[in-house]
Amino acid sequence: MTFPSRRMMLGAMFATPFAARAAGRLLPAASLAALERRIGGRVGVCALDTGTGARIVYRETERFVMCSTFKWLLAAAVLQRAASGGPGLDSSVPIRADAIVSHSDATKPFVGRSMTLRLLCAAMMATSDNGAANTLMRAIGGPAALTRAVRTWGDPLTRQDTYELGPDARPGDLRNTTTPAQMLADMQHVWLGDALDPASRAQLIAWLRSCVVGQHRLRTGVPGQWVEGDRTGTGDPGSINDLAIFWPSGVDGKRAPVLVASFLSGSQHSAVQLETAQGEIGRIVADTFA
Repeated sequence: MTFPSRRMMLGAMFATPFAARAAGRLLPAASLAALERRIGGRVGVCALDTGTGARIVYRETERFVMCSTFKWLLAAAVLQRAASGGPGLDSSVPIRADAIVSHSDATKPFVGRSMTLRLLCAAMMATSDNGAANTLMRAIGGPAALTRAVRTWGDPLTRQDTYELGPDARPGDLRNTTTPAQMLADMQHVWLGDALDPASRAQLIAWLRSCVVGQHRLRTGVPGQWVEGDRTGTGDPGSINDLAIFWPSGVDGKRAPVLVASFLSGSQHSAVQLETAQGEIGRIVADTFA
């Protein structure tokens, strides 16, 4: 597979927004605004058809708390460190009791023992295991080290300030935040570009495709034949996020991938209702880029 250069990706990212209106159908931004009014809070979306450069944007430059979506950044930092001569994926690290918080089912049984970086990344990416994230964060040098790694990818905005469990989404709190546009630029640069070597990039994509916690989010709104990988994030109040890569005609198909960075924050609706809203965003993306 041939990957675009950084310049080509940024050109596509900031191309003219998609503006075609299908008969009897709202423009994507109008549909997202209507969804936002219905669920309350804020909706932030940036989506890109990497083949055509068409994009969908809504509150794309506003900051949203990442919740567990930051975990793909952490996995990429671990891979980058390993490829640069740091500890390899089969290196073992101890599991400390203070790393274990809620939703740490994969790591809790290993307290006092060790797990490999590979197993920790797999658990973090597949099931969003928080103990794995805290252990990996400590292994690379803490939240500030993750932010520094993100800066090497040309991202001046995204920041990780805490271990799990991170802060809730509160107005004016910049900790653990990004913007939909910046996150999508990072996704394009790392998932499809040259920020990682080919083997590391392939491993990251495999971990994204292993995610089992996003089955009720963006993917529910796209056609069944679209192949998908994603990384979710969940928090309070009303934060239900999903980052996804879709291959509309299969991984080896003719169509280029579609990337979506979708954030919901501040809604008083239930998690189930907000996951349904993410599915509606997936449908808007699929209809727009059909």
